[in-house]
Amino acid sequence: MISSGEIVEIVGCDASGKMQLGMTLIAELLLSESKRDRQVIVIDFNGSFRIGRLERILMHKMRSSNNNTSSKFNINDLLKRVSYGMAKYSGELRSRLLEIEFGLKNSSSVPVIFINKIGSILFDAVAKENNDGQIQKQILLTLNEFCHKFGATIIITNHLVSWRNISKPALGKIWIKGISKRIFLQKENNCFYVEAKIDGKTHGSRVNYSLSEAGFIV
Repeated sequence: MISSGEIVEIVGCDASGKMQLGMTLIAELLLSESKRDRQVIVIDFNGSFRIGRLERILMHKMRSSNNNTSSKFNINDLLKRVSYGMAKYSGELRSRLLEIEFGLKNSSSVPVIFINKIGSILFDAVAKENNDGQIQKQILLTLNEFCHKFGATIIITNHLVSWRNISKPALGKIWIKGISKRIFLQKENNCFYVEAKIDGKTHGSRVNYSLSEAGFIV
């Protein structure tokens, strides 16, 4: 489980299950009795986050639970704790984050912010006008403020880019250094595996995973 006050980036190639892992983490947070005050806020790039997919993952987890979870939670009540918005470029993301901050000032809930496809949202961060990385710096500063002020849990998905035959998270050095914890989804010999890294160093062993209606399964 991801801790409060923490930023985690899920990184991988297309169709590697980044969204599925993000939704699975969200479902686990929503179904945690100790985290009933969590409010999930989704910022999506292209509409690929579907509430119906999250609902199916929640239902699978509720049915398969050994602690009678289905009697403790109502699926509609869980989904009411999820709000959705979109951002197509850095300016829209900043505006959305400002709206969220304003709303949290009058709320007792603890936010779980899920940003899908950050590398696509911040496409303008790779423009010549941003060669000093100000866009990345501003977004990272805002996200860290959410963690410190509100105890937010922030989950981000990002794609890989190749530079000198090495695959790295998109958005450059400033972005890479600005987030210490990442979960890499990779493929080798037709098998998918997940690997966690903290400050660029592998943490624990890599584990094979699969994707299904029940979510991300290891």
